[in-house]
Amino acid sequence: MRKSKNQLSILLFTIVACVILAFYVGFIRGEEIVYTHFFYIPIILAGVWYYRKAIYPALFLSIVHILATHFSLRVVTINNFSRCAMLIAVAYVIGLISEKRAKGEDKLRETRDYLEKLINYANAPIIVWDTEFRIRQFNHAFEHLSGYTANEVIGKELSMLFPEASRDESMRKIQHTMENEHWECEEIPILHKNGDIKMALWTSANIYGEDGTTLLSTIAQGTDITKRRQAEEALAKSKAYTESIIKNFLDTLIVVDTEAKIQTVNPETCRLLGYTEKELIGWPVSIIFAEEEEEEVRRLFQFFREPKKTKALHPQDTIRNRELTYKTKNGRLIPMSFNASTLTDEAGNVTGVVAGAKDITEIKQVEEARRKSEEHHRKAIEDIFKFIPEGLLVFSNKLNLLKENKAFRDIVQRYASMLNYTEKKLTEIIIEQVKNRIINEDYTEIRISKKQG
Repeated sequence: MRKSKNQLSILLFTIVACVILAFYVGFIRGEEIVYTHFFYIPIILAGVWYYRKAIYPALFLSIVHILATHFSLRVVTINNFSRCAMLIAVAYVIGLISEKRAKGEDKLRETRDYLEKLINYANAPIIVWDTEFRIRQFNHAFEHLSGYTANEVIGKELSMLFPEASRDESMRKIQHTMENEHWECEEIPILHKNGDIKMALWTSANIYGEDGTTLLSTIAQGTDITKRRQAEEALAKSKAYTESIIKNFLDTLIVVDTEAKIQTVNPETCRLLGYTEKELIGWPVSIIFAEEEEEEVRRLFQFFREPKKTKALHPQDTIRNRELTYKTKNGRLIPMSFNASTLTDEAGNVTGVVAGAKDITEIKQVEEARRKSEEHHRKAIEDIFKFIPEGLLVFSNKLNLLKENKAFRDIVQRYASMLNYTEKKLTEIIIEQVKNRIINEDYTEIRISKKQG
């Protein structure tokens, strides 16, 4: 506003000066000399500042010239009108040119403002540096990435943004952009103001002058991949940790997909079965089990497909202590005890089943030996009960009758009628007296009187 007032004051001053000059030459000196070339000063100023409105000062000064000539010399010639026409023409041309130039500048300014806003408010970090590797532009996203404000870095050396350990390498890559190279997904770390290191993925382009060969600056746009890199590193550590657990798992471990095809096996599985890992990956899991257990294998590795499971499946759903039989590469059968659990993705969808199994060959052998031993003892006891001539009763530690031999039953049968008892009643009396003697630690003989009547 102040500039506009100053321009108007200067314009009015020059117009007044021209009017005074015209009347001074015409009325005071009474001479006919060419003074109208001074009129071009306010006309040019008006054309530059007010564009085609410069015609109005030109018309006014033309009228002043005609009137001054008419009243002073009494004669107005064609030359006077020619000068006036020239003043108006010059005012129009200068005003038109200035207006077009101003519109071009406005459009250029709008474009520049638009580009600056586009750069400043872009989500991706954007930076511009000149041929001397000094920062010329620095958008808000880059401020967030680096922790610096634009005012802190504009005009500073570009190298300040890189960690010391990788600074030389980063500057070498940047220097290559001066040789008509450009980046496409180049990873370059950025040093945050607080000392943290941010990883960004960069693309770049050179900006040239109007001749198309003079390099003016380089613009680079980045994508902050710090969190992605951290997630990748965490995932890699987790994967390495998981693989370490799988490889060092003392029992066999198998991971299958939803179609019961083998995805992962640990070294112990390969050692026990005699297969290599490559020989198993991708094959149906049933190839490592006894043929007669195919249905049981399907139930183990696809138990999540059962109707009662699909209604309310949880990641912790498991099958425990399911006995199945491995079949090794050379055909040997190995009894195993399996625990299986579903694997799910982030959405809760089942992606497979992991199953750990323990070789229970020794347990089975011990159980078989114990079974045979128990069978042997049972048979021996039965032989004792069968052939011992005396009556024999066996009680538990709670004095519950467990067994009676044939000799005892023969005794009861022989004496029941003699003592006027039924066999059942006599058996109850004898057992009750035996229990009492055991409780009282009385080992004298048992006497039963004949029932009267």
